[in-house]
Amino acid sequence: MKNEQDIRIPEGLNQRLSSLIDELDAQERKRKSIRLRWWSTVSVAACVALAISIGTHTHSQDEKLIEVNSVEEAQIQTERALMAFSQALNKGLRQIEKADETTVRTNERFQNCIK
Repeated sequence: MKNEQDIRIPEGLNQRLSSLIDELDAQERKRKSIRLRWWSTVSVAACVALAISIGTHTHSQDEKLIEVNSVEEAQIQTERALMAFSQALNKGLRQIEKADETTVRTNERFQNCIK
């Protein structure tokens, strides 16, 4: 094994390492800058899309408002809306139950294959 005094450090190694570190730092800063610009652009685009969606939804909701002239008519419309909501909720729950059953069967088959 060589003695520490026998090891020679090449001339200019310090400057080359320093310049390499500076170059890598500049590249990293450039990447961060590009990434920041990209995220800024995506954020602005998302905000614009959200604003357009909200505006469109609000405008379409104004056209869908139902005018009622009596309490009975309001009650009928409310019952219809609740019935439609209930049916949609039940349909979703049935799909979740089917997915759960499929998951259980798949897990059982998987466990049988492992054994």
